[in-house]
Amino acid sequence: RRMERWNGKVAVVTGASAGIGAAIVRNLVKQGMIVAGFARRVEKIKEIADCLKDSSDKLHAVECDVTKEESVTVAFAWVKNNLGPISVLVNSAGIIKESSLIDGTLEDWRSVFDVNVLGLCLCTREAVRMMRETADEDAIVIHVNSLAAERVPSVPGFSVYPASKRAITGLAMTLRHELAGTRIRVTNISPGLVATKFMASYSVFSPETMAAMPVLNPDDVAAAVIYVLSNPPHVLIQDVVLRPLGESCMNTLTNKIALVTGACSGIGKAVTEELVSKGFKVIDLSNDINKLKLLVDELKDKSGKLYPLQCDLSLPNEIESASEWIEKNLGSVDILVNSANINDDIQEFKKIIDINLLDSLLTKKILQLKDKSRNICPGLMETELNQQWLKENSRLALKPKDVADAILCSGERAYQESYYYTHSGD
Repeated sequence: RRMERWNGKVAVVTGASAGIGAAIVRNLVKQGMIVAGFARRVEKIKEIADCLKDSSDKLHAVECDVTKEESVTVAFAWVKNNLGPISVLVNSAGIIKESSLIDGTLEDWRSVFDVNVLGLCLCTREAVRMMRETADEDAIVIHVNSLAAERVPSVPGFSVYPASKRAITGLAMTLRHELAGTRIRVTNISPGLVATKFMASYSVFSPETMAAMPVLNPDDVAAAVIYVLSNPPHVLIQDVVLRPLGESCMNTLTNKIALVTGACSGIGKAVTEELVSKGFKVIDLSNDINKLKLLVDELKDKSGKLYPLQCDLSLPNEIESASEWIEKNLGSVDILVNSANINDDIQEFKKIIDINLLDSLLTKKILQLKDKSRNICPGLMETELNQQWLKENSRLALKPKDVADAILCSGERAYQESYYYTHSGD
């Protein structure tokens, strides 16, 4: 019922011939809106109209290349002269060129910004000019953005695409400032990975890969557009973030290098097993190289790789040597897990202090170029150190794998500094 006020109103959707844009077009028509679908391939929009049965007359295919100013102005003039004032603009047109910042061409980079940024600006300018002519009417501008604008994934070939999407975030904010005091609202919709032919053409996202990953579909994004429109005029939805249920925090951490101390047992071993099974390259530091070699053999069939390094964390010179080896052979470390402790003689207080203090030296050496760290604080843990005590004193306790899972998931939360984990009995 909330969509009734948009019945018969005009919406312009760019990039309407396929994928997200096509889904938005179909859903807006179903809600009773008159839709002008902008695209270079107008025949594709006509095919969509033919499938809309009794509503086919509400979808109009308008040829438009958003990278060409004249094409954009002509397209909007056609809408004004033939359909009337515009109430809704959905900037859905977007491209990605599989390239790199190291070896890419200016032509590829420019083509991405021409569509994703400048094309969006051109369409927004023309639409807002028309919206302001009917100042007493409610209107909405919706930018279809991407989570890549906020959280750049480690995907080969993304090149300038995340930067172009980050620009859209800034443009939405600026447009809101410019439209302050008007009845025109601006919304930014940022979906995660969406299963479209557009993404399927990208070499990293093969059909097999897409089938194995949690993904959104174009109708999910279209539903977000309907949600934004369904809110009353006094409500501004600034940002909508869409993630597929079950999306793994590992999406941002794949192909990374991790360094784990105390990896022969307990938490360190559990973390190592989890990381290697997820495809990480893991460097394990321990004074017991034989145990590390046994762990290498245990994990040899996993998708990642384990690098065992003998290192006594109570000796600064061995920390220096390990750091030099890492820099020479692997370059850098993305994740450092300090989990070393004493498993043998608990009376070796000096060694305990040495290891705990010198862990900070290791941290400084490995992460001196990093500006972000997280502190994970578990409750009572079941480890080799306290197994006997737990047998004698019945308590609920966390498992080492619980902390390993926490470390994996911590990569997803960019603004939370500490993680406090406890068992259900606390």
